[in-house]
This record gives sequence, structure tokens and C-alpha cells, in this order.
Amino acid sequence: MIAGGGAPPPTWFLGAFAALFPFVWCFVSFVLSFVGGWHELARRHPAGPKPKDGVDYPMCSGRTGEFGASYKGCLNVTIAREGLYMVPLFLFRAFHPPLLLPWSCVAGMEERQFLLTRALEVRCEVEARKITLFLPPQAAGTIAAMRHPDA
Repeated sequence: MIAGGGAPPPTWFLGAFAALFPFVWCFVSFVLSFVGGWHELARRHPAGPKPKDGVDYPMCSGRTGEFGASYKGCLNVTIAREGLYMVPLFLFRAFHPPLLLPWSCVAGMEERQFLLTRALEVRCEVEARKITLFLPPQAAGTIAAMRHPDA
């Protein structure tokens, strides 16, 4: 018996749920990739292998567009000489190939306060699409060093 007096779900339901969940997960990821614009960004700025000279910032947040997809705490960002390399965490990677946004796409950045935490807001523009990343504040120094290595 289950608390509250209800009967447990039939075993066929649990089996069907376990079998269908991966397909539903992939379908939702597919829709987010296309509606949110990640697919188009990956087409315009595909990434090869992860840059070896970069500095990694795991579990960052970001969003594509004003009303696009939101990636809260599930982006791995590498700041490299070539630009900003982004890839979602493994569970969210279906239909989200890695991106490499060149430094020419970075429109601005500023440190912001969000309740009890601080973050570096990095605004990027790819044609008409806006991408906003939220990185740890110390990423500002890394961006300056990688963006202008001779300075």
C-alpha cells in the first residue's frame, strides 16, 4: 500500500515510463535546440575539439534570446584565445553541439548582483540573436587575458 491508501501503479506503466522517458527527453531537447536557437548558433559557429589553452568554468548559466531557452547551471564554458567555447552538460547535450563564439560576437560584459551571488554577465550577439552568459566574476580577468593576449 502507498501512503494515502492508493494502489501502486501497475508494472506495465512503470515499464512504459522507463522505456519512453529517454525519447521524451530527447524530443524536448530537440525542441529547445531549435526554438531556443542553439541549433542555428551551432550552424553559424561550429566548434571543433575543445580548445586546449582555455580556462574552464563548469556549470554556468546562459540563455539564448529574450524569450529563448534558458540553461541554468548546465553549461560548461571554456574561455580560450579563439573565443567562448560552450557545451551543455552531458544530460542536456542531445541536439546541442558545442559552440565557439569568436570574440567579435561579445558585445559587452558587466558584473551583476543576483540576490546573494555575484556574476559576470557576458552579452553576445550573433546577427539578430542575443546570447547572455552568467559566469563567475573572476572570469573577467580570464576574458581580458585571452581576448587581448598581448596587452
